[in-house]
Amino acid sequence: MASVGEMFRSGIFDSSTRDFLSADTLPPLCYTSPQFYEFELEAIFYKEWLCLGHVGQIPEPGDYFTITIANDALIVLRDESGEVRVLSAVCRHRGMVLAEGTGRCERLLVCPYHGWSYDLRGDLVGAPDMGRTRGFDKRLIRLPSLRAEVWKGFIFANYKQDAEPLAAQLAAVEPIIANYRIDNLHFIHPSSYTFDANWKILMENGIECYHCSRLHRGYHDCAPSHNQLPEPLPEHERLIVTQVRTTHRDAAFTPPTFRALFPVLPDLTEDERHHMTWVAILPNVLLSLQSDNAHYFLLTPTGPGRVTAAVGWLYPDSTVTMLAFEELFKHQLEVHRPIIEQDRLACSGVQKGLRSSLAARGRLAWEEEPVAHFSRWLIERYRRGLMENASS
Repeated sequence: MASVGEMFRSGIFDSSTRDFLSADTLPPLCYTSPQFYEFELEAIFYKEWLCLGHVGQIPEPGDYFTITIANDALIVLRDESGEVRVLSAVCRHRGMVLAEGTGRCERLLVCPYHGWSYDLRGDLVGAPDMGRTRGFDKRLIRLPSLRAEVWKGFIFANYKQDAEPLAAQLAAVEPIIANYRIDNLHFIHPSSYTFDANWKILMENGIECYHCSRLHRGYHDCAPSHNQLPEPLPEHERLIVTQVRTTHRDAAFTPPTFRALFPVLPDLTEDERHHMTWVAILPNVLLSLQSDNAHYFLLTPTGPGRVTAAVGWLYPDSTVTMLAFEELFKHQLEVHRPIIEQDRLACSGVQKGLRSSLAARGRLAWEEEPVAHFSRWLIERYRRGLMENASS
């Protein structure tokens, strides 16, 4: 395949930066090429703020969870002071992964291989039998860290220590989401799903409702495709907001009533109770805001044709303490699962189709305005990545 630089010089991306009713979709190889995927990791995932999880996963000092970004094993923890930290989970001795999954580490991270130990700031504090090693000074050794920031309960990290703070970049969405009070909602641990598709396909699927009345017919009738509203933040540098007016107040994908299962979030306006709202914080998390809950999809690419989606839920404490909560939440998950399976089949089908030598670039319907927005965002990051490569 041509290099990304050659692709840019050929003008192949130009038609994807037009007005959305004139734009083409991205070239198929952007979704299928291993080389292009590696370029994206460098241009996007090592440069942008990435959502890694939620503070509800680490409520107490010493709590941790792990996640892999590209090939980097990371550990997200809360230190003794309560600060959230994101550290490399790779021992500085011989590369053993320090921990996997979730757990609690009290005051130290201890390598299971040779016993090197690190405090919760990442500093090496113990290295057995290293006294004879010439020039060894444990005070000079620490686990690499990423810059971390918590926004509305969500944990973000950036490989760039000098990255601009995230909260200011998301200020424009505050008026849209304020009444959902998502930073005050109770966190429920996420379920994980694997999609045999490029990460961008899953994000595109999440931000447009053109498919809602077709793929999800019967489930999504309360928020039909033709009720999708124009983007409220059409040129935002980090956010894509999609809103759909519902057919009735407090609508939900919950047959047979298609109404919210739980009490309505108390601060919502009448207008907000007639909408569903999705907020993509690029590149890898999508929030879904409904009358009685918020939930999210956190995307972690694991290859050019595979992505993991963690789906977590947020409810008010008053809802979670209801006697019937567990039974109703079980029903919520059961009725949500077919929608996820439909999305999984569709995304894997797109991935398979884009691998074809006969695959073509498509045109967009008016409901796919957010897809064009996403393409423009991506292309600008590709351009910046190429410029940084050329100057290094």
